[in-house]
Amino acid sequence: MLSDETMIFVNTIGLSLQVLYLIWFYAFTGKRGPLNRQIGYLLVILASVSMVVESRSDPTYLAGLLACMASLLCCSAPLVGVGEVLRTKSSEKLPFVLIASSFVVSLMWLLYGLVINDQFVSVTNGIAVLISTVQLSLFVIYPTKAKT
Repeated sequence: MLSDETMIFVNTIGLSLQVLYLIWFYAFTGKRGPLNRQIGYLLVILASVSMVVESRSDPTYLAGLLACMASLLCCSAPLVGVGEVLRTKSSEKLPFVLIASSFVVSLMWLLYGLVINDQFVSVTNGIAVLISTVQLSLFVIYPTKAKT
């Protein structure tokens, strides 16, 4: 695997914060049945991906490719609401803070990827910057309607 200490440090902190958030969410969620199923599906998917990655002659490439796809899926998640934005001509349903932070973080990772000359990091985050820019443009084109 890539032995970039900065990347390992940042991603370890990010993973730790995500795990803490999930524990907090799980502790305070009302209906755990659907959540338990989703956690089970996630564990099966992670185990399957782990087995496939480890069985390859070049596991770093496949792991990087899967990480890139997961990153882009997360960045693209708010696009689910674009249909409603176009229908209502209001960006009210889009999560502005999530999209703006995704833009900033992706831009920083893009710059870092260019500095270390890593195509996985720079191409993925370049695409994420474009996706976030499109999403942010919806706030300009279809501003949130004032509540009366």
